[in-house]
Amino acid sequence: MAISKEQYAEQVKQLKARLDAGECGDCPCTKTKCHWHGHCRDCVRIHRIDGQHLPQCLQFIITDHVQALAAAVELQTTPTPPKPDDYYDHAHGPLAEE
Repeated sequence: MAISKEQYAEQVKQLKARLDAGECGDCPCTKTKCHWHGHCRDCVRIHRIDGQHLPQCLQFIITDHVQALAAAVELQTTPTPPKPDDYYDHAHGPLAEE
């Protein structure tokens, strides 16, 4: 259900109060040597242009959602180490003869 104009105005008022209180202060990105560090608006715009990934400071927003979705489809969210080549050789050699 859509919100009313009054509800929207209240949301904006609350967001402004949170910003004024310094709730979204310094740039939380750990890539402090980045040219865009501390320039959040430009950083987000650059990431939108690239379209490759979210800025580090926004990744926490979707991490839990992605992990829950991955669990629902039984997908691993951490890479598994590749099997050594000799595993495949063994499977095609002695095991294949059994």
